[in-house]
Amino acid sequence: MKFTVEKPATLSKGGKTLVLFAFEGKKAPEPAWRTEITGLLPTFRIAAGNELFKAKEKSILTFYPVGREGVKRVVVVGLGKKAAFDVEKLRYACGSVAGKAKSFKCRDISIV
Repeated sequence: MKFTVEKPATLSKGGKTLVLFAFEGKKAPEPAWRTEITGLLPTFRIAAGNELFKAKEKSILTFYPVGREGVKRVVVVGLGKKAAFDVEKLRYACGSVAGKAKSFKCRDISIV
């Protein structure tokens, strides 16, 4: 499996799995929503509302954007409260991403 860290503007085409991280209590993951992938925000809000996703630590939300070229699915990983965030929580979140990608049988994912 190939992990790629990309800027939103450089997302390559071809049905990638896009990974974003979110802190608990925020309305949307940061900072990517403020750039070229803002078109995903309405779909994220609907999916998050349906799944009651609050970005708590160890939570994962997957949704499939419609009409977004180059992005097959979006995985949003909850990091918990920003004040309690540390490197260990990021390590765990990345491991969760790898496990989720494996369940999708992804060959590569893009972390924004």
